[in-house]
Amino acid sequence: AAYWLIQLQISIKLEGSPAHGPSGLLLKEDIFGVLDSGTSLLAVPKELFVQLMSALFREETHDKCSFMLPGAEGQFICLCDEAKINPMTFSFHGLQGKVLDVTLTQDDLMVLAGRTAGGKALCRVGIMPSPSPLPFIILGDVFLRKVYAIHDFQHYQVTLVPESGTSALVSAAAPPELPEAPDYSISSFALTGSLAMAFAAVAALGAFLQRSVRSQELGEEVYVPF
Repeated sequence: AAYWLIQLQISIKLEGSPAHGPSGLLLKEDIFGVLDSGTSLLAVPKELFVQLMSALFREETHDKCSFMLPGAEGQFICLCDEAKINPMTFSFHGLQGKVLDVTLTQDDLMVLAGRTAGGKALCRVGIMPSPSPLPFIILGDVFLRKVYAIHDFQHYQVTLVPESGTSALVSAAAPPELPEAPDYSISSFALTGSLAMAFAAVAALGAFLQRSVRSQELGEEVYVPF
């Protein structure tokens, strides 16, 4: 199978510091990500997951979160009103020299999942360890809500357009092995054709992710005491 892979960096903004400043933490440099709308969460390689979660949660709130029990292995739930998450930034270096930073805040990463017996709100954290040994990050809906992704199959490139700010054109590694798309004179129609072919190229990945990730998301409901 072939995937659309884009290179990125991950950094965590420590409280009171810029994401890339002296007090910021560059968590991972030059890792690849897969843009996948068939996955709800961010799926992170297991060797990076522990490091990421340790940096993401402020120390004073570590006891406000817990792993979910069997049926949802690898997912975190937290007390929504008490857990504090540091912002996480994905940096993409564009082909035209631009750097696009996409930052996920606590509001982006915490999703209401239920309540405790005492009525406190529980939130699911939108990050989980990857269900497979693949050495890249799966950028699911948690990330894709922040950008528009336009796939250019002819040139093996992806343009990321954030909610606000400047877009960035990035190259795609290991492009799909499909025939070259026709050169249409109407640009909007050509774009539609390119996107359709790109979606077809990742269909195999989507099917795999739905089986592995969705099976975890749809596990039995559990109650975690706090």
